[in-house]
Amino acid sequence: MPSGYKVRINSVDVDLDDIFAARSSAPTADVNYKVGGTDISDRFEPITTANQEIAFDVNYKKNGTDLRYIFADKNFTPTPTPTPSITESPTPTSTETPTPTDTPDPTPTKTPYPTPNATPTKTPYPTPTKTPYPNPSPSPTPTKSPYT
Repeated sequence: MPSGYKVRINSVDVDLDDIFAARSSAPTADVNYKVGGTDISDRFEPITTANQEIAFDVNYKKNGTDLRYIFADKNFTPTPTPTPSITESPTPTSTETPTPTDTPDPTPTKTPYPTPNATPTKTPYPTPTKTPYPNPSPSPTPTKSPYT
């Protein structure tokens, strides 16, 4: 059932029921406008944050304050309050520079020379072969040159 209180918006009479949200929490103080003997503060949701108010005056006032500042906009969708969750603190990271530590020289895994108990092995060398040299021919006997 409409409240019977109307506001003219763009040449159309609009009931306060179509402007303000229906009450779902505790009512605000009476505003002295009644429907069926009950104050409309029992009918409309009070504003809890400034962004819930409508953008225009309805020209119904309580102690000089327009009802737009008392009741919440019907089209306002409240953002649900997030449920806090416990998050673990991150492990602190050290900001110190690590101090270098001496490391021992690595132990060789192979011995580069034979150990004293090792059995020597013979390396075969090629056997020299005799190369026959040609016999030198006898040197020619010198002869006298006819020109001397």
